Amino acid sequence: MTVDFAQRSLAKSKRRHARKKNPASGGGGGASTGGHKAGRGQRDVVVDVKARQNVKTKGKRKGMCHNAEFLAELRIADANRSLRLSRKAVEPQNAPASRRNGGGNELDDEDDEDMAMREEEEERVLPPPSFITEHVADVMAEQKRAARLTKAIASERERARTCLSLVLVRNAATAEELAKELGGVPYISSKTDDAQVDDIVRRFRSGVAPTLVTTFEHQRHAGVDLSAINVLALYDFPRSFARFEKLCAGAHEARAARLEEKWQARSKRGALGKKDVQPGGVACALRVFSLLCPGDAAAAAPLKAYLSHLDQPISENLASLANVAGQIGV
Repeated sequence: MTVDFAQRSLAKSKRRHARKKNPASGGGGGASTGGHKAGRGQRDVVVDVKARQNVKTKGKRKGMCHNAEFLAELRIADANRSLRLSRKAVEPQNAPASRRNGGGNELDDEDDEDMAMREEEEERVLPPPSFITEHVADVMAEQKRAARLTKAIASERERARTCLSLVLVRNAATAEELAKELGGVPYISSKTDDAQVDDIVRRFRSGVAPTLVTTFEHQRHAGVDLSAINVLALYDFPRSFARFEKLCAGAHEARAARLEEKWQARSKRGALGKKDVQPGGVACALRVFSLLCPGDAAAAAPLKAYLSHLDQPISENLASLANVAGQIGV
């Protein structure tokens, strides 16, 4: 239904009423028709106004207001017009053009507020310190490595409140033997089933068992998180020096990323204390202990060059083993 139908209905009812009131005029087809055509434009205006009034006031005349869809359209159009007029009256002159024209999004204000909050947070966040990895490499007899490792782990526990130490060995037999020498710490090897591995890793992450002995292969398969450890002890040096470099680089990146995230979170809250490293300072993220024996002479020279490139201290025993390996051509 449209307004045209309402117009035609009202015009038809008026003509029927006119014929009943004056039957003589209804018989004169020509004059009547001509008179009707002569005043048609004026009657159309009256019909249009009355039809709209009847539709909007829900009149009960037949064929006038039973079109609910048209009534809803009129209401929506009036509401949109009122909303545009109110926005135009309230909108400031310096507002964006898209919002003055009614095409703006209500989420623009929220986006601007979020952006302003992020900028304020970035201003409050201070630049994090430089996180480095300290390397300690020494050469000693095989029988003395366990005692040296125990001393190193004990010293690290005195420095840090929570100290997680991961000890890597080559085979399962060495892992079991070393775990007993370190006081019965847990270990993971090929003899450990999956249920025990999950329990050991969970206890290690929670700090209940802060020292874990495992082989190079099972360290990756067990899912040990390198970002949580403070000490990486290489009880047996890897057979490939490239593997040593990859292991140290991965552990350093994971640990430094975690410490940097924590530092930024504390900086946002304003919770940095006197004991925290100041912005632009240097902090130790990880300590790597490499315990070599005389049988690792092939790795002495590359390890010496590696530590020299990182400005790390080189022990006399490592320098002597590297010189001997160079003389004998190992």
